[in-house]
Parts: sequence; C-alpha cells; structure tokens
Amino acid sequence: MLLEIVNDTLNQVVTDVVNTAVAVHEATGGGQIIKGLDNGIVGSLLSLLIAGVIRHFEKRKIKRKYKKD
Repeated sequence: MLLEIVNDTLNQVVTDVVNTAVAVHEATGGGQIIKGLDNGIVGSLLSLLIAGVIRHFEKRKIKRKYKKD
C-alpha cells in the first residue's frame, strides 16, 4: 500500500513538472517540441517515460533493501 502511494505521488510530481516545462516552452514562444505532434502528447509521453525510469530504480532499491534483511 505504501509503495502504491509513493508511486502515485511520484507520478503526479513528474506529470506536474513536465506539464510546467511544456507550458513554459510554449509561453516563451517555442513551437512544437516534436514537429507534427501536439505538445500535450509529447508531455504525456515524457511523463510516462520519466516516471517509469524512476519507478524502475526505486523498485530495484526496495528489492535490494529487503533482500539483505
């Protein structure tokens, strides 16, 4: 249960950071990050990718911690 709460919180934080970065990019006159794709789609894909990588390393860390005990 605690791991689920941490994952949900982590996913929300990453999503907020990526969405803020995309909004700043658009507000400063930047166009599409990847030509032909809406920035909302790119932001969502980046959020999933970053959260997945962080989650992978966190799970490895937790497994190692409990494996030693």
